[in-house]
Amino acid sequence: MSSKPTILIFCDWYKPAFKAGGPVQSIANIVAHLHPYFDFKIITGDRDLHDDRPYTSVALNTWCKVDHAEVYYIDQKSISYKKIAAMLKETKHDVVYLNSVFSVPFTLYVLMAVKTSGDKAKVILAPRGMLAKEALQIKATKKMLFLSLAKGIGIYRNVCWHASTPLEKEEIQAIFGPRAEVKVAINLGSKRDIIEIKRIKSSGHATYAFLSRIAIKKNLQYAIEVLSKSTRGNIVFDIYGVTDEHEYRTQCEERIKQLTSSSIAIRFKGEVAHHNISEVLSNYHFTILPTRNENYGHSIVESWACGCPVLISTETPWRNLEEQNIGWDIALNEKSKWISVIEKSVDMNQDEYDRMSAASYNFARLILQNQQSIDSNINLFK
Repeated sequence: MSSKPTILIFCDWYKPAFKAGGPVQSIANIVAHLHPYFDFKIITGDRDLHDDRPYTSVALNTWCKVDHAEVYYIDQKSISYKKIAAMLKETKHDVVYLNSVFSVPFTLYVLMAVKTSGDKAKVILAPRGMLAKEALQIKATKKMLFLSLAKGIGIYRNVCWHASTPLEKEEIQAIFGPRAEVKVAINLGSKRDIIEIKRIKSSGHATYAFLSRIAIKKNLQYAIEVLSKSTRGNIVFDIYGVTDEHEYRTQCEERIKQLTSSSIAIRFKGEVAHHNISEVLSNYHFTILPTRNENYGHSIVESWACGCPVLISTETPWRNLEEQNIGWDIALNEKSKWISVIEKSVDMNQDEYDRMSAASYNFARLILQNQQSIDSNINLFK
């Protein structure tokens, strides 16, 4: 019998899911790094984001061993308040960890069950960037009405919030007040080996990858715009990710059709599972993500771990990249600077690129092996 505390995690998606992006990887990374200190039990849904059918690789409605966690995949027809409340009561736990502000089954049902049952376990809620101003502007009326009602009935009362950055702490307290309990613990990166490869980079040619959900928040259309304005050499821009917002994807496709330059090739390449990211990124010089908001940005860290410098907005925790020779962080209102940096990256020769790629590998090692980050996450759950 294990003497370690048990963390009971509720989340809409878990491995083998990958289409939901960062939240899945955040939980997987917590388990990978912290399993020596805690036992993990995860209760989740039976299918990936936007999928019509359940997983075929896991058993449903029973506990399954997945790496270092016990995972229970509830089939969609069985999800109800009664089911969630029963599982909370039946499953040994010392801490309850939630991963969405707005999930009905895996946050609201859980919080209701905790209050109704008198469960004394500590409850931690990670908003995963959902309370950022930019995130709340999407479907703003619906979200603000929900938050107003939730605060009114006290659904989040006595919750400890998990902020991944000091900025996210400010975002949480801006909505729930300065007395809201918030602990800051940076998201953990993948627990993985870094294998260095050498890419060929000639001046006048550059390849870029976009590796994120196709949604307004991720700002793909902005990337298309600034890349298409470059007057230097030849550019290949490949887009990987789940289509989250079909109307937005159509807008991006229409913009691509309007391009007249033969010096840029833009292609949609479909979805990519997390375990295939290294193989995919080995084919590119840079990744680009002009996101409107990230509370961490797993694809950014994965890019560095693959030796790819990044072009990102200033709406992430990662700043002063040019000084560290691992990429550029540029404000979204500085479109001319984006274009200038793209042209600089196209002009880059082999020696310059090799130095940036080596710096990216080294920076990734510092992040992925950062004991201080691991300790802050351990303290979050203690």
